[in-house]
Amino acid sequence: MKKNLLLLSAALGSVSVFAQPPASPCIIENATAQFLSPNGKYMVSNAYEDLSIIDLETGQRWDYKAYDDLGNFSGNSYRVGSGNIISDTGVVLSSTSLDTNAAYWKEGKWYNLHTAGSVGVSLCNGITPDGSRICGSLNLVAPDFSPETMQLPVYWDAEGDGYGEYHVLPCPNVDFTSRPAQYITAVTISDDGKTISGQVHDYSGMYNEPIIYT
Repeated sequence: MKKNLLLLSAALGSVSVFAQPPASPCIIENATAQFLSPNGKYMVSNAYEDLSIIDLETGQRWDYKAYDDLGNFSGNSYRVGSGNIISDTGVVLSSTSLDTNAAYWKEGKWYNLHTAGSVGVSLCNGITPDGSRICGSLNLVAPDFSPETMQLPVYWDAEGDGYGEYHVLPCPNVDFTSRPAQYITAVTISDDGKTISGQVHDYSGMYNEPIIYT
């Protein structure tokens, strides 16, 4: 009997908690809440090649448009990375061009990451909460890799006020069929920056394998 009463009182206690009225909602116009920094300070909206970055603590907002109200192209196309794209320090990973460049935003300004030797699309996808390391992938021609492999996984470490040269992550030079992999990517990164995950896209481009870098 005591056990049943205890369970009943616990259940009633749970009901009382959920019955509390919710806090007033924060309404943000013309944005989609797609990405949030780990500390909940920054929100990013990316739709139709437009980008909005919002400081949820101060309400400050930065809007970047690919097209104006008349449909004229601005010259910039904004596409965020595929992983954890926002740091607690307010760094946002996004390309700013149609051909996809590895770029990042901080405090209202855009910067390009070092991609020397890259011959095509460059991507930055994941960043640690403290902003100390970024992972992504570049179109590189590298020793021991076939030119048919169009992306190799890389990372950038913070240096001074920006980021230094990229480092290629160790990875196989062939897929599970022993043919050149089409892409090898780096997408998400752990909080301490020591573990990165990505995918190996096979030669045909139809099959993917996960890959973990430590």
